[in-house]
Amino acid sequence: MKNLIPVTSFLVILLFMSSTVFPKDDKPVSNAELVQLVKDLQARIDAQDKLIANLIHAADSKDSVTPEAKPNDLNVLWDNGLRLNANDGNTKLRLGGRMMYDVGWTSSDKDLDDAIENSKDGAELRYGRLYFGGTLNKNVSFKAQYEFAGSTTKLKDAFIALNTLSPLGTITTGQFKEPFGLEQLTSTKYTTFMERNTANVFAPGRNAGVMVSNYSDRSTFAIGVFRPTDSNGQILSERGYHGTGRITYLPFFENNKKLIHLGAAFSHQTTRDDNMIKYRTHAGNHLAPKYVNTGDFSADKYNLIGLEIATVNGPFSFQSEYISSSSSASGADDVDLSGYYSQVSYFLTGESRKYGQVRGIFGRVKPKNSFTSTGGTGAWELVCRYESLDLSDGIVTGGTVEDITLGINWYVNPNVRFMWNYVHANVDLDVPDGNSDSIMMRSQIDF
Repeated sequence: MKNLIPVTSFLVILLFMSSTVFPKDDKPVSNAELVQLVKDLQARIDAQDKLIANLIHAADSKDSVTPEAKPNDLNVLWDNGLRLNANDGNTKLRLGGRMMYDVGWTSSDKDLDDAIENSKDGAELRYGRLYFGGTLNKNVSFKAQYEFAGSTTKLKDAFIALNTLSPLGTITTGQFKEPFGLEQLTSTKYTTFMERNTANVFAPGRNAGVMVSNYSDRSTFAIGVFRPTDSNGQILSERGYHGTGRITYLPFFENNKKLIHLGAAFSHQTTRDDNMIKYRTHAGNHLAPKYVNTGDFSADKYNLIGLEIATVNGPFSFQSEYISSSSSASGADDVDLSGYYSQVSYFLTGESRKYGQVRGIFGRVKPKNSFTSTGGTGAWELVCRYESLDLSDGIVTGGTVEDITLGINWYVNPNVRFMWNYVHANVDLDVPDGNSDSIMMRSQIDF
């Protein structure tokens, strides 16, 4: 529109000259009159230019004005994932997922291969998930998450949580993780090793139920009643109930970089229609065979006990858990099984493991300097874990396994991580026993 100014000014000059400078009669014009005419002409041109400039400014301002924000309008932003937040802060929606692809090489003693199955190299999509969740009207949260790794789609989470103002805190209903175990409750996006510890075989996972939970700056508690479900979220039988609870406490906490965490969990469970339970697990490598396996054994009910301790001191962290299972059956001796692990980690680049005080678990590591093409190293972490699992007692002969895992984690940025694990496992199955060695690598992205 600014190009109209000289054109309009030129037209004004022509009109003015035709009507004023050159009068229709032939009367001569004096010099004083000519000077006054020129001044009048300049004044009119200036006034016309000002008018046109004001019109252009008004048009440009109208195009650039941002509509007035409304409280319920959603803003789209990226915060380690796709977020949609309302202006009033009461509604926050999240869309996210994860992809973790593993490759591994395993070598086992011949006796182990002959007794179980030949160890072999492999690759797999270990986790592939999408979820949608968030908070509505500030006090209602929800989440729906599906697993796409493997041959079938599985329901992982499907729950609604009501954040009350009472001492009960939050009431959660649907399918979600039972409150048991520090590493079990920590998302696989944030676990220190590619696989959770072997004692985690006892920990209950996701089931249908209702749970009450609350927290303070130094403590958390959660307690709930659950029914076992299958991969589609369907309750497995008319029988079988879990009563599970967990408490945590921080005797020392300083700026999330220095802390001591203590935790304890308990779960009383009744068996389903067949009155049988079974435990079996890999030795730190999901691609390797499940070396220890109790097979089905009789149990009417059983109790799980979990004890937790963790500490963070800047780039250094230590974490350990002990979990036991004690089962009983009519006319049979009790069966007591247990396992434990201890692990350490150290960030060469100075980061610290992030602790979440709301649930008493660890969360996302954010590098101080993310890796880019123009600089930045990301975060580098050295890790080591020792673990022991005993699945033999009385008539149950599932075997024992001890293993040590060494690893390196490279956090390229808050959403991308590469992991390398070496696992040396010693397996005792009475007859046979032997060693297994595995080298694994994971490529991970989550948002």
